[in-house]
Amino acid sequence: MKILTIVPAHNEESTLDSCINGIRNQTIETDILVVCDNCTDNTEQLAKSLEVNTLKTINNVHKKSGALNQALDKYLLDYDLILVQDADTIIDNRLLENAVKEINKDTKLGAVCSKAGIKDIMSSK
Repeated sequence: MKILTIVPAHNEESTLDSCINGIRNQTIETDILVVCDNCTDNTEQLAKSLEVNTLKTINNVHKKSGALNQALDKYLLDYDLILVQDADTIIDNRLLENAVKEINKDTKLGAVCSKAGIKDIMSSK
C-alpha cells in the first residue's frame, strides 16, 4: 500500500521539525510532502533540509484548501491513501496504522478522522 502524508505549511518553521519527526516515527511507512504555501520564513528551506518532498504553491489565494488542492492535483492518483496533517501537529506513532485498519474495514469508507488530543510541547522542552 502506497501512502502519502501531505503537510500544508504556511510559515511553520518553528514546528515543522517536530511534525516531520512524528510522521517518520509511524509504524507504517509513508512518503511525506510539505506544501509550502506563500511562506515568508524558512519553512521551505527547513523542509528541504529534513529531506522530505516539497511543493511550493503557485498563485494560491485559497489558503490551506488551495494548497491541498494543488498537492492533490499533482499526487492523488499516485497513492492508495493520503493523510493530511497540519504542520503544527504531532501525531501518535500508531495513528497511520490505526487509520489504515479502520479504512480497510469497509470498502465503502472513503476517509477517517482522528480524535485530537492536546499536548503542551512547549513546556516539555
